[in-house]
Amino acid sequence: MVRLANFEMHPMDQEDRVPEIKGEFGIAYCNITKCCTDVCPAGINITDNAIIPLKERVVDRYYDPLKRIWRVLTGDKVRY
Repeated sequence: MVRLANFEMHPMDQEDRVPEIKGEFGIAYCNITKCCTDVCPAGINITDNAIIPLKERVVDRYYDPLKRIWRVLTGDKVRY
């Protein structure tokens, strides 16, 4: 998840990974209890620095009601 967040938030990276993060990589299965942060031997704050921003991107893309209305009005398609 940290590597995905690193790629997804890098300003020069152009690839769209949000559909894969939502589906294949299973971001929805993380319940953000910070267990991974507690046991990380490198001391990385995984939950706050990687998982929550990735979850926010998925929610913004697929579950934001205003963006859904906008897509209906403009005819934009969301990539699943």
